[in-house]
Amino acid sequence: MTYYKFLRFKNGQVVSDWDESVWERSEWRDIATAPVLQAEGFYATERIADAVPWFGNLLAEVEVRGLSVAGNVVTAHQGMRIVRAWKFSRQDWADLAIHAASLVLPIFESRFPDDKRPRAALQSGSAAAAARAAGEATEIGARSAGHAARAAAAAADARTRTADAAAYAALAVNSADGAAHGISPAMRADVRDKIEAWLHERILSGN
Repeated sequence: MTYYKFLRFKNGQVVSDWDESVWERSEWRDIATAPVLQAEGFYATERIADAVPWFGNLLAEVEVRGLSVAGNVVTAHQGMRIVRAWKFSRQDWADLAIHAASLVLPIFESRFPDDKRPRAALQSGSAAAAARAAGEATEIGARSAGHAARAAAAAADARTRTADAAAYAALAVNSADGAAHGISPAMRADVRDKIEAWLHERILSGN
């Protein structure tokens, strides 16, 4: 089983935001006790997209051993080591946000065909109008459309607020998931698969 996690490359070292500990490639890290979700162990996800909320500037493919505890998305493991790693830049995060928002933009435009604010946000990087469109859609009960417009606003922010591009990308991915989920399970699965495929293509292309 392949697992992924985001770490941070800082001052020439790979570190965890969880405890600032240093990771070395191929070096096993283990705990003596059984892992406990949100408390003890080393965390990872089976899909790269599921690791996005715990963003960093380095994506690691990891191998695990020992006991494991599975949560809804994250799993906790007794032992873990980095197998491969790829740098994930601010541009990568911005591009991910735009891709995720683009996947669900038709949800908004099918509901509000004359409202071009979310599409304009993706093209110009101006988030404010798309955010207003999201709020207006949500107010009248068009929640999926609201999520889609919110994804566009987050993508626009990821392009312009580069220091926080990863955080806005995580918001865009989450909003895109919410938009698709409101339509049907099949559409949600399709959007999730397309985001995952994009992530794999990006890292395999060497950025």
